[in-house]
Parts: sequence; C-alpha cells; structure tokens
Amino acid sequence: MTCTIHSDRNPAGSCPRCGMFFCAECLVDINGHTLCKSCVAAAAAGRSPGAHKHLKKAKVCNKFFLFILSWIPGLGYMYLGLIKRGIFAMLAMFGAIYLTSAVSGWFSFAIALIVFASFFDSFRILRLMREGVEVPDGADEIFAFARKHKTILIAASAVLIALEFVGKILSGLINLAPLALIALGIYILFFRKKRERNKDNEEQQ
Repeated sequence: MTCTIHSDRNPAGSCPRCGMFFCAECLVDINGHTLCKSCVAAAAAGRSPGAHKHLKKAKVCNKFFLFILSWIPGLGYMYLGLIKRGIFAMLAMFGAIYLTSAVSGWFSFAIALIVFASFFDSFRILRLMREGVEVPDGADEIFAFARKHKTILIAASAVLIALEFVGKILSGLINLAPLALIALGIYILFFRKKRERNKDNEEQQ
C-alpha cells in the first residue's frame, strides 16, 4: 500500500473523511483529527467529503489507453470516470460534424479544435487527479469559457459561414465562365458584322 498522492511513499495514516491513505506530508492535524489536505480544503469550501473520489481511478489509468481513447472526443473523459463531461464532448463533436455537412465545410476546423482540445485536456485532468485535485464531472468549465469568449466564437462562426457563401458565389461564377465567353464571342461576331454592313452602306452612298 502506498500514499494515494505519492505512489513512492508509504502511508502514515488514513483520512477518516474520505477513507484514503496518505503519507505524513499529505495529512494535517485539525483539532486532534487527522485529515488529508484535500478534505481540509473541501471542508473549508463547504464541499462534500471525498475530494479524491476519482484518485483511485486515476492511479490505475493506463496512459497508453488514455492516449488512444482521447483521440475520440469524450472517450478519454469517460475512461477517467467523467461520464457527463465525456457525453458533452461527444455531443459537441457530433454537432460540429453536422454543421460541417449541412452548413459549411469550413466547420471542419471546429472538429479539429474539439479533437485536440479533448485530447490534451484529458491528460491535464489525469495530472490534476493524481495530484489530489477534485475534478467535478460536468461541463461548467467549458460553458464558462464559452461565455467569456462568446464574441470571438460568434464572430468565428459568422466568418466560416460567410466563407462558405463566398465560395459558392465564386464557384457559380466559375461555372458561368464558359457561357460568358460564348456570349462575348457572339457579341463580338455580331458587332463585327454590323460594323461591316454599316461600312458597306456608307461606301454605296
């Protein structure tokens, strides 16, 4: 048995609040009661006990499996035990795929952004869990980021949609180019014949 946070240290005791074992550095004496630092912080913040609820899961997580699963948004979170966060990431991915196929191919950039953000965030969360940080299962951080940068996100979406319409207009103009050249040729030919007729009429007069 080792310390929940420091795998290279032997435990000095257990925390009665979360029931996990810790080394002497991770334990704090509070009025004669020995608690882990995370539970002390949770109690001070009014949170429920067991800030290490995902820590056992994080310690046995295989980084290779996490590396493979994290390339599919949501699976990495689920592997870490964050089911709600994983479902939200999957829904975001499906939404980006739908927008790419139904609205604009430029939304494929959003797909790439979701994939890479989910990949690196999974390893960030694993590191936090192994440090004993409580990681809530939800999308509050993502919603907070979206609210903070909503102007940029709306502007980026507008630009992607505008690029799609501009592309369609340019594509339409390119398709009309042969017809325009034919019409120009007919006009030049007609104008030339008309000018020749006028010239002949002038000579006859």
